[in-house]
Amino acid sequence: MPSSTVRLFIGIDLSDKIKKQISDKIDHIKAKYKTLKWIEPKNYHITLIFLGEINQKKIASIEQRLQKAVFDTTEFNLISFKLGVFPNKKRIIYLSFFNEQKINQLAKKLKQEFQDYLKQLPENKFVPHITLAKGKRSSKQQYYQLIKLLDQTKIKIEIPVDKVCIFTSQLTAHRSIYHQLFEIQLHKDPKIKKSKLNQKDEKRHDYGF
Repeated sequence: MPSSTVRLFIGIDLSDKIKKQISDKIDHIKAKYKTLKWIEPKNYHITLIFLGEINQKKIASIEQRLQKAVFDTTEFNLISFKLGVFPNKKRIIYLSFFNEQKINQLAKKLKQEFQDYLKQLPENKFVPHITLAKGKRSSKQQYYQLIKLLDQTKIKIEIPVDKVCIFTSQLTAHRSIYHQLFEIQLHKDPKIKKSKLNQKDEKRHDYGF
């Protein structure tokens, strides 16, 4: 019998070309650290907020509330900054961004709009990033070697943000399967020169983490 609830999160998708650019920049790290679980490039994204388990009957209302929350938000660009590792129980390698005020403002708007959902979840500080790999904790020596290689890898890519998306997240034994429900376009900003990097992506995704 199908479940009446779904796991939802709101995030930013990337164009296929940008996903490939990021992947190409870290090919040498993938080759050296094959034991890490590397995320497939097609699955790169930026999570804005996680809403948790939601009754399917509320999805239409959530879409309307999202449209309300971003109605005055214009498109903007992100610039990638550096690679890093989150100090969790697992090693999580990620790509961060320069301090971009607009994505922080966007996340703040969503947090305010969906506070009734977020208050039931553990509070986490918003750190905009793209998860690239996960793996088990290693020795201090291996950890510092990895950090050194990440620091030496320079990634500077401009990422246009012109829409926000709502995804479902289905947990399985080995990974999470995400399905994009819908997307909402942000207002065009005439001051931004439109990048040719944006491409029409598939509506369905299978994220490998």
